[in-house]
Amino acid sequence: MKPTFQTAIEWAQLENARGYHCACGCGASIKVAACHRYKGIPRYRTGHHPNRMTKEVKAIRDGGGLTSHQVAQLLGIGRTTLLRLEGVAYEKPKRVARRSIRVFTPEMVAKAKAWLADTSQVTSDEWVRQANLKARPCACGCGQLIRVLPRHRSAGIPSYSRGHNPARPSKEVKAIREAGGMTTHQVARMLGIGRSTLLRLEGVAYEKARRVARRGIRVFTPEMVAKLRAWLAARGKGLPLPAAPSPGRKG
Repeated sequence: MKPTFQTAIEWAQLENARGYHCACGCGASIKVAACHRYKGIPRYRTGHHPNRMTKEVKAIRDGGGLTSHQVAQLLGIGRTTLLRLEGVAYEKPKRVARRSIRVFTPEMVAKAKAWLADTSQVTSDEWVRQANLKARPCACGCGQLIRVLPRHRSAGIPSYSRGHNPARPSKEVKAIREAGGMTTHQVARMLGIGRSTLLRLEGVAYEKARRVARRGIRVFTPEMVAKLRAWLAARGKGLPLPAAPSPGRKG
C-alpha cells in the first residue's frame, strides 16, 4: 500500500467539511486554517473566549446592578463625566470583585438623572456664582480658597489650588527619606543651587554619594550636606566649577 501525502490545506478543507462550532454557545462556526494542523483547532472564535471580568459583570447584572458603562449609556454622558459626578450627583457606589468594579443601583441612576436635569437648566455663569458662594479651602491646608471656574462644571471642582497638589514620591524615594537620607533634588533645594551644579561637585566638595535601588538614586547624608555647605561658604557659589561628569543614570 502506497503512503498517502496530505497537505495542510487539504487537511483544513476536510476538517471544515466536518463542521466545528464555537464552544461559547453562540452557534457560529469555526473556520479551520492550515496552521491549525500543528497548533490545534481552537474551541472558540476570536473574542468569544470566556474571561473572569465577563463572569463578574454577568454576576452584577444578574443581581440587578449596573456597571458604569451601562449607566453612562443610559444617561447619555461619557463614562469619565459619570465618574466625576461621584459623590456629587450620587453617593459612592459599592465596588466588588477583583477589579473593584463599581456597582450602580437603579436608585443611584435616578438621582444622577435628576441632578443632570436640574443643573442643565442653570447657566454656566449662574452655576459658577452658586459654586463660589460655598467656601472651598485647599486640601493641602494652606487656607487658600479654591476659585471655581466655568470649566469645572464638566471637569469637576478641584480639591487643591493650582500648584498645591501634593507630590507623590516613588516607593524608593520614600524609603530613602524614611531612613534619614536625602535625594539630589532635596539637597539642591536646601543649598539653593541647581541639581547639575550639585552633581559637578561630587568627589570635590563631598565624597561620592552611595547609589541605591534599581535607578541608582544618589543618597545624601546630613554630614555630606554639611561638608558641601561649608565648601560653598568658603569658596563662594560664583567661582568656576569642575567640569560636568560623563552622562550617567539620573539620581
